[in-house]
Amino acid sequence: MSIDFEKQVSKIIPLIESADGYLDCEKLIINNIREQLANGVTNPDVEGYLKKLHHYFDQQIIKKQSTAGCINYGYAAGFVNTLITTPYWRSWINATKL
Repeated sequence: MSIDFEKQVSKIIPLIESADGYLDCEKLIINNIREQLANGVTNPDVEGYLKKLHHYFDQQIIKKQSTAGCINYGYAAGFVNTLITTPYWRSWINATKL
């Protein structure tokens, strides 16, 4: 089962933009990934989604450099990068308490 990237982005972007700092951004992304896993999305599909999401956040940082919401895109991009580079991301996501 693949992830509808546009649908997920339209769902989480307003939340990221209004988040109150790094931890809120992290929680939003964790919850989004948990939702994907609960819907039966495979690990490779989640990893592909994370790579696209990271690229999307990087592009938003460039576009919104002079806005207050830019910092949350930086937080989100940093966290997604951590997930991409962590080989045990799934067990870490499942173990994280929010």
